Order: sequence, then structure tokens, then C-alpha cells
Amino acid sequence: MQVLNRKDRPISVKKIIYIGVCLVGIYIFIACNRAEENCIYVRGEEPENTDKERMEKANQALLKNEIERMEQLIVRSGWKMEKTNTGLYYDIYAPSKVGAAVEYGNAVVISGNLKLLNGQEIYNSQTDGNKKFVIGKGQVEIGLEQAVMLMKKGDKAHLIIPSHLGYGLVGDGNRIPPKASLIYDITIEKVYEKKQ
Repeated sequence: MQVLNRKDRPISVKKIIYIGVCLVGIYIFIACNRAEENCIYVRGEEPENTDKERMEKANQALLKNEIERMEQLIVRSGWKMEKTNTGLYYDIYAPSKVGAAVEYGNAVVISGNLKLLNGQEIYNSQTDGNKKFVIGKGQVEIGLEQAVMLMKKGDKAHLIIPSHLGYGLVGDGNRIPPKASLIYDITIEKVYEKKQ
């Protein structure tokens, strides 16, 4: 039997696998470090055109377009509307002289109609009945609650509720499409005091 010196010994399969795994590990480590070098930035500075920035710009463009369409409707209709800091437009065109003010927790009954910006009617109290809801319970769109809290019993108002105060990006899954502005013409029929 011949003894092989170190140079002449055959390399085992285990050693080959071990060396291969080590080389792959070193390659991955170097590649990851190089990728991280490209991601390092000074505190407070972020790379340009991040996904967040692109989404913010897209949302701002959608909101700007929606506001323009709502304001065009106001001009065409000749309404003298006020705008809240949340983006709700309202015009109490027939204020009540003696009605009770609507407060958080009150149950209210409203009549009127709801349309989309294109004029499509979604709701009409003459055919669908009056709406009754409690302010603050989330039973209707937040924009409608905000508007009703600016009113009192007997008031009549035109409202334009932007999509972010209505049914948002998804609609109601029925008749109101995604990103829809809502146009209400309502009367506060009844105001019930909240139960103590």
C-alpha cells in the first residue's frame, strides 16, 4: 500500500461541498454589503422618488382633481357654499328660525336626496324613506355627520361631501362607486335629544 503525501491526496466530496458553501456565503455577504452601501443616507434625507412620495403625489393629484370637479359644480349650480377645514362644502340655503341645534349623540331624521357629481341619483327620501341615525355612531358617512352637526331642526342645505369623508377609495359596494363625491340636498326633519 502506497502512502500519499499531502499534495497527492485526493480531495473528498465533503471538502468540495464545504468550500463551495463557503464561497457562496462570501459572495452573498459581499453582494449584500454593496447593496446596503447604496441604501445608506444621511439622517433626515431620504432617496428621491420613494414609493411613499409617489403615493402622496398621486393622492394629491386625485384630491386636486376632485376639488376642481366639486368647485365646477358649485359654480354651475350658483350655490354660495362654505368649506370646512376637512373639505366638506355646505350651504344652509333655508335656515330654521326656531329649530333645535344638532349635537353629538342626538338622533336625527333627514329627508332629501343624494346624487353623484354626474347627476346620478343614489337615494331619494320620497321613494326610499327618510334616513334616521345617531350622530357619532358611524351609521352614515362621516361627512354627513359633520354637516348635520352644523345644522338645526328645520334647516335645508346643499352638501358636497368629498370621497375621503364619504365612502373613500372603495365605494359602498352597491350604488356608490369608488372615489365618489356625494351631493346631498337635505332637510333636518327631527332632532331627538340624546338619552342621559
